[in-house]
Amino acid sequence: MKILISADMEGATGVTWPADVLPGTPQWERCRSMFTSDVNAAVLGFFDGGADEVLVNEAHWTMRNLLLEQLDERAEMLTAGTSPSP
Repeated sequence: MKILISADMEGATGVTWPADVLPGTPQWERCRSMFTSDVNAAVLGFFDGGADEVLVNEAHWTMRNLLLEQLDERAEMLTAGTSPSP
């Protein structure tokens, strides 16, 4: 089974205010870690559920919000310019 996760920072754990998703703010730095943890929880759940492949598409603004060094190494990451979105 192949899974595609399209993750957007709005709605992630701890995001309650516009500044939480605005690059460069202290709140954004804090929320990036929680956003990455949320994506990792989904990746873990999909692999535990039998997925063979999990592809992550970051869908928030500049697509540079996930902390790639903390992303589950089993996940494949799409980078800016390669989004499958129409």
